[in-house]
Amino acid sequence: MDQQIEEWMRFCEGQEEFERHHFDTLFMEGRSEADLERICQYFPNSDKLLRNLVRVIDGEYEPVDDLRSRLIELARLHADQMRDLVQSANYAADDDDLAALVSELASFLMTAPVRFFEDADTFDQLREESKNSQLLSSIIGYFIAKSLDGQKDDWKSFDLYGSFYFISHDLALQSTLGMHLIDPEPSVSLDRYLDIYCIGGEVGLSENEIMVTSRQ
Repeated sequence: MDQQIEEWMRFCEGQEEFERHHFDTLFMEGRSEADLERICQYFPNSDKLLRNLVRVIDGEYEPVDDLRSRLIELARLHADQMRDLVQSANYAADDDDLAALVSELASFLMTAPVRFFEDADTFDQLREESKNSQLLSSIIGYFIAKSLDGQKDDWKSFDLYGSFYFISHDLALQSTLGMHLIDPEPSVSLDRYLDIYCIGGEVGLSENEIMVTSRQ
C-alpha cells in the first residue's frame, strides 16, 4: 500500500498525528479506486464522496448525445442549486447593503436566461468581469468554510478538502467535492456542477446571463 495512504489511515484512526498540510499532496499522483475507497471510508458521506471522486479522477468525458442541449439543461439546474445555497448561506446577515446584493443574486439565479457560448474566450472574459460571479464565489467559499469550521475537532475534513487542489485548481469543483465532507451533509447541493464538469462543460455568470460553454 502507498505510504501516504497508510499515513492517512493512521491519522484518521487516531494512531498518529501529522503537521497541517501534510496531506495536501494526497492526490498529486492520481489514485486508484481502491485507494479512494481507503481515503473516503472515514467520512459519513463516504459513498457519495467516493462516487464523485471516481468520476473526476477518471479523467474521461462522460458521453452525451446532444452536448449543447444537455449543458443548457444542466446550467439551469445548477443555477437553481446555487440559488438554494445563496438563500441558505446566511451571508452578510449583519450588512444591509451586502444582504440586498445577495437577495438580488438569488433573484438573478432564478430568472436569468441560460446562454451557450461557442467562444470560450468570450465566456472567460465575461465571467471574470462579472460581479455576480465574484459574489457567488465568495458565498460558496463562505458556506464551505463556515460548515467545516464547526468540525475543527476533526481535522481530516479540512485536510482532505485542502488536498482537492491537486485534483483541480477549479474552486467550484473543489467546493462541490467538499460538500460531502460536511457532517451532517447540507440540504443544498452542488452536484449539477459536477455533472457539467464531467461532460466537458463549464458554467459561469455574467451580469445578464447564466453562461455555459464546452471545453471539449
